[in-house]
Amino acid sequence: MTDWQIWMVLLGLGACSVLSRSSALLLPAWVQLPGWLVVGLRYAPMAALAAVITPQFLAPAGELALGFDNPRLLAGLAGLVAWWVWRDLLAVLAVGTVTFFLVGWALG
Repeated sequence: MTDWQIWMVLLGLGACSVLSRSSALLLPAWVQLPGWLVVGLRYAPMAALAAVITPQFLAPAGELALGFDNPRLLAGLAGLVAWWVWRDLLAVLAVGTVTFFLVGWALG
């Protein structure tokens, strides 16, 4: 590819990215999204975050590790318990981090 072609590809991809991300802002006011779509879009950020984080808990080395020798899984479970008990993000972070380091230290 020539330099000109590379720049055209980059500009085209940038334009596609901007248009797809701002499409909701660029819609006319008379266009209403269906209720089921609005409800579903509320959960999109958490679903994306779960899709990125969950594999690190369940398969940190690329293969499934559901035993007690997986400090990430145990820290995640401890964080879930902390959230269930206190409903406080700082508590989740503190409990998860301490659990991760203690289990890692205990396993050597």
